Amino acid sequence: MKVVKLNKIYADKTTNLDRFKDDFTQYQLAHPNDIVLNSINMIVGAVGKSADYGSVSPVYYVIYGKDVNVDMEYYGYLLNIPSIREVYHKLGQGIYAIECGDGRVNTCRLKVDHYEFSQIKVPFPPIDEQKQVASFLR
Repeated sequence: MKVVKLNKIYADKTTNLDRFKDDFTQYQLAHPNDIVLNSINMIVGAVGKSADYGSVSPVYYVIYGKDVNVDMEYYGYLLNIPSIREVYHKLGQGIYAIECGDGRVNTCRLKVDHYEFSQIKVPFPPIDEQKQVASFLR
C-alpha cells in the first residue's frame, strides 16, 4: 500500500503549510467515494464525498460502504441535509455557535463526538431508491 504524506489537492488550496505533521500515525486514508465529515464543522456542512485518495486528519470521520446495497452518493447527500445538521448541532459539544438567520449557523466550533455520531440512525431504503434519489439530487 502506498502511504500518502501530503494531500496535493489540500496543499494547492492553502498557504498554511505549517499545519502539516511529521507523524501521520493518527491519520486515516480516504478513498474515492468515501464520505468525509469534519467533526467540528459538519454542523455547517463540512461533509462531502471524496473524489481522490488522500490522508485525513484525526478530526475527520471517514465513512465507506461495506455493502453493495449502499450508494455512497445518496448517503453523501443525506448526511448533509439541514435536518441532519440539526441533529449534529444537538450532539455538538464546544464553546460557541453563531446563528446567521434562516436556521443557518456560521463559524461553529461544536465537535460531534465519534460515538454520538455513530449512534445516529438514518434511513436505509433499497439500493434502487438510493440511486434514484442521488440521481435526482445530482
